[in-house]
Order: sequence, then structure tokens, then C-alpha cells
Amino acid sequence: MEINVYMGYDTVTLQKGENNIGNNYIPSYNDPKLEWTIPKPAVGSIFSQFINENTSKTSVFDPQWTPNTVAFSRGDGAFINSPIDTEIILFGKIPIGAITTTFTNKNNFSTYRLIASKFPVGGLLTSELKFTPNSGDIVYKPTTQAGVNKYEVYLYDLLLGGWWPNEPTIPKNTAFLYRSLTPRSLSWTQRSSPVIVGPTDSRSFGIFDLGKDSFTRKNLLQVWVTQKAGENASFQYSTDNGVSWTEFSGWGPPSVDQTTSAYWTVAEWAKSGLIRVHLTK
Repeated sequence: MEINVYMGYDTVTLQKGENNIGNNYIPSYNDPKLEWTIPKPAVGSIFSQFINENTSKTSVFDPQWTPNTVAFSRGDGAFINSPIDTEIILFGKIPIGAITTTFTNKNNFSTYRLIASKFPVGGLLTSELKFTPNSGDIVYKPTTQAGVNKYEVYLYDLLLGGWWPNEPTIPKNTAFLYRSLTPRSLSWTQRSSPVIVGPTDSRSFGIFDLGKDSFTRKNLLQVWVTQKAGENASFQYSTDNGVSWTEFSGWGPPSVDQTTSAYWTVAEWAKSGLIRVHLTK
């Protein structure tokens, strides 16, 4: 018997000022509040989430998120205004299999949504990420210039052969603003990416950023899993999108079910990566 569970993390560089971010992960404990998804930003950071043309949600970190009810769920986009040039770690669980997200515009006027991939991958929006708008829809790609967000505009029109002026590329950990111009639904089906393999099960596992270690001054990630009686647990990392895996911690079989933890330092050579726990019995 063998089981695999997968997690990932990315070091995201923030400029002083406004930055576009997207959440590509399932948060640990399945709790998307900011204290679990962005726990260690610079003090004074402002998180803003676009809801619609007239509404947004905002939270300020000083030295905790206030209000503490704002969520940053998998597939959400947002803006974070940083008081300094800095880095944050985005992290979470990666499921195995496909997911379909349906966007419905029931109005006779255009609607806007700030959305991100639900897997930690970037690329050409249609060719690689498999997002195909309805003809006539528009995508706005936020780009940060000198701490201010500007937008590149892309039109999807079948009469023009598809994307105009060209197909947009959406980097990992970022979002795009989708403008639906017609009262038609749109489905976005994505499959596990990077390629990860099972089998898996419904056991509890997770990953969390503990902040900078006092000795190394590097971010320390805690990884945990429910290790069942009689199972061996191998904690492994990959920096090549799952092509190869290297163990960084291993545990023998316990006599009873337990929560087993390991710790991973985000080094300069591994500022983004995948982590899996390989369990065998």
C-alpha cells in the first residue's frame, strides 16, 4: 500500500506599492482566511480583494490582519499594497484530479471577476491554462510598474481568429480580470498541474509558513500529515515540477495513528517547489 499527498510553495516578490497576486493552492485546514494564507507579510501591508465594480474587501496587517475575516481562497485574485520591497510565501495543498469552475453572468450588462488558476502553474491562458472565454469577452492583465498597477487589454473574438492582439500569458501566483460581456455561462476545466500521481486518500495534511528562522534568516515551512499505524512516512521535495524527488525527512511506523511533522527551509536554490509525503505500509 502506498499513498501520496502533495503541497507546494512559491516565493513571490513584491514591489513597494500595489502588486497583483493569485492563490493557486488549497489552504491548510481548508481555512482561507488571511492568517492562514498570507501569515507573514510586511507590517503595514494592505490586502484588497475585488468583489465587483462597486465593492471590495480590505484588510491591514499590523501586526495581524484586521479585520481577520477576509479570505483568500484557491482561485482568488487580489492586490496587496506593500510598504517596502519584500517577499511573501504563498503555499498550500495540491489536489489530484480535475476541477471545473463555472462563471455565470445572469445580467444583461458586463461583469468583472478577478480570478486565478486553481493549480500552481502559469502559461498561455487558453493554450496552456485551458481558459477559453466567450467570443467578445475581455481579459485585463494587471502589471506592476513602479508600484502602480496598469492593465494590458486582450480581446477574445472568434471573428478575429481568437485572441487580439495576442494570447495573454498569466504567470503563476497572479490573477487576471475577466470581463464577461454577455449573459452566458463559462466553464473552466483544469487538471492537476504539475503532473502529480496518486493514489491518495482523504487524510489530513497541510503546510504553513512559520516565518524566518532566527538562525538562518530563511523562511521555515512546517509540513504535517496524519500518519497511520504501521505506515512509513517519507517527506520529499522537488524543484523540477515533480520530475524527481529527494527525501528531506523520514519517519518509521508508529503503533497508533499520529500527526507527524517535518520542516523545510526555503533556501535560495529552492525558492519555489513541491513537497509530497509518500506513505507506505
